[in-house]
Amino acid sequence: AMKLDFFILITLLLWGAIPIMDKLGLSHETASPEAGLIIRLLAAALVLAIAVPFSASLKQSIASISWKGVFIFALSGVISMIIAQYFYYSALKEKDVAKLFPILFGGAPVVTIVLGWCFLGEAVTTVHWLGCGLIVFGSALLFR
Repeated sequence: AMKLDFFILITLLLWGAIPIMDKLGLSHETASPEAGLIIRLLAAALVLAIAVPFSASLKQSIASISWKGVFIFALSGVISMIIAQYFYYSALKEKDVAKLFPILFGGAPVVTIVLGWCFLGEAVTTVHWLGCGLIVFGSALLFR
């Protein structure tokens, strides 16, 4: 449980800091969402290209994934790291990070809960639905 708490805390801190870096990068007059997206993806690809060859366990883990799993991860990557990121950067170029981020990343869990319920058959209780409503309401307040 303590290890999980640590992972959650680090993820929360990093995800909270990333929009600040994104906004700083996009605040340059010549920085387009497309340029920011390409630089971000190339930097990540470079780090992975350097890291993967040196990790036997990582190579083994990748090799053990079925083609269906590869397709699902690839599709997720294209959607999250290219399509959604492009629209996020386009919106971030126009809107304050403190207003935009809460609606996007506060609303995303609500979408995830609904999709998990619809496509994965996950249980959603009345408390979950109430929490979703509060998230939407709070995000809308911050967006205004």
